[in-house]
Amino acid sequence: MLRHYYRLLPLLGLVLALMLALPSAFAEELVLAIVLKEASQFHPDIIASQLQTQASRTLMLQADVLPNPLLTLSTIPTQRGNPYFRQADRVLRIDQTLERGGKRGLRKDIAAALIESTRLDEAGVRRQAFTETVKTLIALRRAQDRLMLAQQQEADAEKLAIAARFRVIKGDLSALESARIAADALRVRNDRLRASQALDEARLQLSRLLGADRARSLNWTVGESLGNLTPVLDDHPSIDNADAIATELPETRASLQRLEAAKRQRELSYTLRTRDVSVSSQLESKPDQGGTVIGVGISVPLLLGNDFRGDIARSEAEVRQAEAEWMSRLRQLQSEIRILQQSLPPLESTARSLLQDLLPAAIQNADKLDAAYRQGAASLIDLLDARRQAFIARNEAIDAQADLAIARQTLKFIQLQIKGELP
Repeated sequence: MLRHYYRLLPLLGLVLALMLALPSAFAEELVLAIVLKEASQFHPDIIASQLQTQASRTLMLQADVLPNPLLTLSTIPTQRGNPYFRQADRVLRIDQTLERGGKRGLRKDIAAALIESTRLDEAGVRRQAFTETVKTLIALRRAQDRLMLAQQQEADAEKLAIAARFRVIKGDLSALESARIAADALRVRNDRLRASQALDEARLQLSRLLGADRARSLNWTVGESLGNLTPVLDDHPSIDNADAIATELPETRASLQRLEAAKRQRELSYTLRTRDVSVSSQLESKPDQGGTVIGVGISVPLLLGNDFRGDIARSEAEVRQAEAEWMSRLRQLQSEIRILQQSLPPLESTARSLLQDLLPAAIQNADKLDAAYRQGAASLIDLLDARRQAFIARNEAIDAQADLAIARQTLKFIQLQIKGELP
């Protein structure tokens, strides 16, 4: 583990240097590329899906087989009490079952459909794992920005509390107002503690996805502001036809392949009523008759006790179930893509309003009230309320940028997968 970790250090050092030298957009792309590379190698869901795909390839080996022949050698003594069977009939017999009705071809079709469905499932898991990793990375940046904001707010509140204590001593401030300032400082301190806890949780989530060592090393590259993830508000990916896109996603195609496998299984169930034939050939040595006898035989099952109606009924039910699962998955993806596409304009509008209107106004109002309070032209309650509103506006701006970045990246991954360009 440590050996792989140390191998990663030079690469991450290079990334950190490039982040300081390159524009933020290039740095963000570089960080994202490294995160996706790490996720493709170490994300537990991707690893599990890859193993599942490898295991599914054995299905063809199991399907593309012929029934084994049966070899029988028997000896029947013809003289009672002879321990060496010198006078005995010896029979050498071989039986071979011949499948009819195309059973072997149907088994191969079923295996091919299941192998393809597993491969498509892996592709879908890969996109979802990338999306989850990027969401976790954005959550980590959100938590970092929130913590930095809370620390700054705590420092300002502490400065105000210290100044208030001196003013109480001088008699310029009442004890009641000083108590209010101290209470506000405690509240701000709680905000900082909650932000610190959220950052720890985000780090633990990243550790769960990539491993503790890799998550810690990637933290070196996550020091820039969350705002770099949304440099242009009006520049977002778009999808023209959500229904067509959902049909082309690997999850839907995997469900369709499972439906195809269920239909082939139904055909195979019906072919069970096509009787397989067993042919046999034997050599029988008869010393008492002075020669060897050659014989042939054929066996055909009689469908008197089992006409395979249970197997057929089960296969029919599995086809209906596969159809329902395919339609459910298709509708789910169509709905998710539509919701994602429709959510982008409101998210952009919210982010634009917060960054361009609400946040500057809240900060300007807090600065004015701070100056007015120092001159005695504003009350303490108005100052604390203005600071609180500015703090809330900053947090809302952070959340708006994070939500917009997540929606954009999720939609971008969908587009890349449709184009066959997903890493």
